[in-house]
Amino acid sequence: MGRPTLASLQLSAIRAIQGVRKNFSGMASVPLDGTPYTPDTLIAFLQGNAELITALSAAHDQLHALVAKEATMRVQFAVVLRCLEAFVINLYGADPAKMGEFGLSPRKVGKEDVATRAAAIEKGKATRLARHTMGPRARLAITGESPAQPAPTAPASPSQTSTATAVVASGVTNGAGHAKA
Repeated sequence: MGRPTLASLQLSAIRAIQGVRKNFSGMASVPLDGTPYTPDTLIAFLQGNAELITALSAAHDQLHALVAKEATMRVQFAVVLRCLEAFVINLYGADPAKMGEFGLSPRKVGKEDVATRAAAIEKGKATRLARHTMGPRARLAITGESPAQPAPTAPASPSQTSTATAVVASGVTNGAGHAKA
């Protein structure tokens, strides 16, 4: 069984108070876990627990509301802070002293080591080679001959054309929807 909820604990405390009032009000003491309780002290203990759970539940709800409000404000805060930083940089430049007055620091420029840069250059060259990429001057140097024009074919004789037209008009096909010659 999982951990009981605050609502179920509060309900248990209220029912326990009702049970003590109904069944133990005539008893002098009720021994629980080796400690004797009078019905009034037991009711006071259970009532204190129920009130604590009520206060804790209210604080829990308030915490959730504040967390949701903070999440909304965080987005707005980030936007305003970025805009303020841009405004300060535009107004005063990236002067670390002036930016420090606003709680900002200049952006750090990443330093690329020589090995990483050399690897990037080699990768770029390999990509250009694989894709046959050329610069504008290299493209101008490429010339080619235009493909040879095919020889014009003689027009079909009227007898060949009339035979094909007659086969199509007769509706004779080869089963695939094409006319038989």
